[in-house]
Amino acid sequence: MSLKLTKTKLSIGLALCCLYIPFANAATFVIERNGQSFAIEGDDESEQLYTGDSVSSNTNQHWVQLTRDDGYYAYKQFGTNLCWDGGDDGSKRQAITLETCDSDNLNQHWEKITDSSGSKIYRFEKRNTSGYSIYSSGKTDGEPVHLWPSDETNAAQKWELTNINDLGITDDISITDDINITSELGIDSSTGYAENYTLTGQEMTLDFDEISWNTVKVKTSSELEAALSGASAGDKIVIASGTYVGNFKLTKGAYKSKPIWIVGESTSNMPILDGDDYNNSTSLAIDGGSAGGIAYVYIQNIKVTNSRTGIAVDQADYVTIDNVEVYDVGQSAIHLRDGSKYNIIKNSYIHDTGLYNVKYGEGVYIGSDYTKWPGGTSSSEYDPAVDYAQILNNKIGPNVTAEHIDVKEGSSHAYIIGNTFDAKGMNDILNGGLSFIDFKGNYAEAAYNTGDQNNNEYFENAFEINEKSNGWGAYNDIHDNTVTFDDKYYDSSNVSVTITLPLGSGGNSDNVKTTNDIKPTHWVVKNNVDGTNTVSNNTRDPKDENKMYTGL
Repeated sequence: MSLKLTKTKLSIGLALCCLYIPFANAATFVIERNGQSFAIEGDDESEQLYTGDSVSSNTNQHWVQLTRDDGYYAYKQFGTNLCWDGGDDGSKRQAITLETCDSDNLNQHWEKITDSSGSKIYRFEKRNTSGYSIYSSGKTDGEPVHLWPSDETNAAQKWELTNINDLGITDDISITDDINITSELGIDSSTGYAENYTLTGQEMTLDFDEISWNTVKVKTSSELEAALSGASAGDKIVIASGTYVGNFKLTKGAYKSKPIWIVGESTSNMPILDGDDYNNSTSLAIDGGSAGGIAYVYIQNIKVTNSRTGIAVDQADYVTIDNVEVYDVGQSAIHLRDGSKYNIIKNSYIHDTGLYNVKYGEGVYIGSDYTKWPGGTSSSEYDPAVDYAQILNNKIGPNVTAEHIDVKEGSSHAYIIGNTFDAKGMNDILNGGLSFIDFKGNYAEAAYNTGDQNNNEYFENAFEINEKSNGWGAYNDIHDNTVTFDDKYYDSSNVSVTITLPLGSGGNSDNVKTTNDIKPTHWVVKNNVDGTNTVSNNTRDPKDENKMYTGL
């Protein structure tokens, strides 16, 4: 199978294309001292590598193999642009550090020499200083990684590579700087763009039709439950048009050459998954909790309605939600939660949320409030690191009562690109303000989105950045968005609004709260966090340079 890569910056690539960009991963490894349970780990730029207790979920121990010329490799830390660097020349105990990746820097090039003791055991010798290899005693946590005179018999220079995608390969596939790559691993049909772009600056396209699917057709709720319960890698669960009442759950995962595909048979008459009660439960749950985490699920061409949460993704990576409509739900439409990473929501329509409680009627909810982190005050505990979510080319609103996208503290690297926001029906001004996106995590990027106040008198600011937990709400980048305000509610005219909101079960009107002290300010970006957040090239209509940004 041939994969085509285009080396294009995010701002150009996503502006010009349809935002549907599936990709194949670079080979990513945990690299352990042979015979020991300690893996190479790195923290920050210019700091020395060390060996830490091997934990498969620790991304500081995930190393992406990049091909360099003449058979050499570089090793980049997953989700960063930092590579192993052996420094100039070479000497005994010279530190191996993390430095900005540079394909021309020979200090970052390593010869990967197969050891005679096993096919996955290697020694890494520095390219431009003959005779020095990576060394660590690796017998306790925190042992430094450095150079040492090469010795093929030295156990401290032998490293075992384990591919984190469990594809049964070590170095057969790696992202290169070439234009074309050929692979026989199948396709990564459940993810799009974030990981590949983060790791390589490249986008990939490939043919979705190359998988040999095991097609399972369903026409009833019981058949759908059975198909999900018995699902396995390579299953294509085709749902006929109609209404399916129940709370459906998938607890099985797959792998990238054979994902699980849940798809409506018709795009013009999509099947409806009806949760039967918007006060309770979830219409469709992708839940890897019982399996210790699952991955590679593709959900396409369905409607989801009438449950407290429409779709929930827990402990599940590489899940794509594509061309899905979620509506008439009690709280949030789609919730990515509990350590789930590299998930995509794209080409979908989200509207009419918050029927049970307007405070929690978000369109897309990424992560969890800090009170629900392990050790928090809530009885529920979720892993907050919901990273590399991609929210692409969706229509969100009208009647999404809270934030259209809420990026929670503890989550990082969300990409929010090309979405359309409609503020009509937003009314959760009692819970911290109304904005299209509330940034509380780190390193998110929002670009090429459009938003319209649509005569909503309660609407406040287009984008807000807040710090709910120390160290969060930082390094976010908001650029090239367009926002339309109705400035008859402009704060300089001393306008305030009064609202009475139903907060109880089913929107029961006898449980309400009233405020009369809301003064819409209509900033494009309101930054409530010091220092690190950036904005550029955003457009406000009507134009008002004095109401673009505050706190920046």
